[in-house]
Amino acid sequence: MRKREYLSRDDKKSSSYIDAVFDFLLSHDNKKYQNPEAVLRDFFSEVERICVSSVRREILIYLMVHGAASITVIFEATRIPIASIYREVRRLVEMGLVECFPPRREGKGRPSTVYGRVGCSPEEVVRAFENDRARKNPSYPVVKRLTQLILEDYFTTDGPREISWKEILKTTRDHCKGYYNVDIANLVARELSREGIKIWR
Repeated sequence: MRKREYLSRDDKKSSSYIDAVFDFLLSHDNKKYQNPEAVLRDFFSEVERICVSSVRREILIYLMVHGAASITVIFEATRIPIASIYREVRRLVEMGLVECFPPRREGKGRPSTVYGRVGCSPEEVVRAFENDRARKNPSYPVVKRLTQLILEDYFTTDGPREISWKEILKTTRDHCKGYYNVDIANLVARELSREGIKIWR
């Protein structure tokens, strides 16, 4: 075996990943994994099955990080064509890697189905439905633009990630003449909270 210091940067990266996978898979009950070769063989077989499609891989990565999302939200995040997302999400459900959560009829508009990684929390599912519903709000493009504007104006440095409600409302009033400012500001505050910004009221 080659010493790691003689490996290329890519080889070192691969070697580190292999070590991490090996430690994770074999760190459980020894009785369950008496045949480590079989465990690793099964693992890499599954990885190959997932990675046959790069689109499938990207969707699964998104759901693993964010828990759950609707097709619309996945599209906005990845820019993968809608038809491809539908196809690969169905395949991930068939493979047992993703769960399908039926639509919830809340308010007006056609409800969307949400998909989540297996084992995602109820909170992640609720948040996914809320995200999808927010994107169907007619004012969403304005909210998205204002959220980005505030992020660029207030959080370009390494300072504290916090902002007051009054500052959000002022920005909304300055840029949204004719809109119902308080409602818009509330939606902007929610988007900022999702970005990890603390809102002082």
